[in-house]
Amino acid sequence: MLIDYTGGVKKIFVILLCLVSPLGLRAAAPIFHATVAQMWLDHFEEYTEEEKRAFMLGTLFPDIRYIAKISRSKTHEKGLTIKDLLQIKDPFTKGMKLHSFVDEVRNNYVDAHFLPHEYRHLAYAPQTHIKVLEDEVLYFQNKCDKKAIGAFLTHSLKEEESFGITAQVVQEWHEQLSECFLHPPSENYLKLKERGKGHGALSVGTIKTITKNLDKYKNDPVIISHTNGAIAQFEHLFSEYKKNAASLKN
Repeated sequence: MLIDYTGGVKKIFVILLCLVSPLGLRAAAPIFHATVAQMWLDHFEEYTEEEKRAFMLGTLFPDIRYIAKISRSKTHEKGLTIKDLLQIKDPFTKGMKLHSFVDEVRNNYVDAHFLPHEYRHLAYAPQTHIKVLEDEVLYFQNKCDKKAIGAFLTHSLKEEESFGITAQVVQEWHEQLSECFLHPPSENYLKLKERGKGHGALSVGTIKTITKNLDKYKNDPVIISHTNGAIAQFEHLFSEYKKNAASLKN
């Protein structure tokens, strides 16, 4: 089924836990979100640095729900289109809604573009590891400015406390997110493995499995192709929207 997304115009440990939690099966990971957010900025916005910061913090914000213990419906929305996003003026809000758009488009891509059978367990285990591998690949492709995002995360915005979330939780979220932009998933999971202990819902065995999968698949051509394809669809959607919008003006 073809889906129209245009709107009518032709510290790391909790982060690591949420990336593989059964509650987070249907979502992209932080580097994926930041990469698409940068693509959006390149295509559609002429923001000041402060507006860029608000937009990027907005697009990374929704998954704070894992540590703030709030329902997904409070920070995520379904059925958004590019047209919907372009009508939003506030950069933080637009970033938040882009996050939901990215999750939905990516999920549909994973469902529609089947990985070979021997890789399917990475996407549809009871706990998915494919998103961790996507972030591993994207971390080294440097399609988003990790240093700039790290600087953005040194201070929070008042908008981040607008969901009944305390400043302390927001600060904790920023600190954990920063680790995702300082080190690739393989390094962060290796740190957990070397501790020799489980962490939260992650058992020692699960941590070992994730570390093993990262080591086995992070340079695998099939995984790299999958990741590149998942990202390329956003480039296609954004470019086609601009082209179609321009043709309607002529």
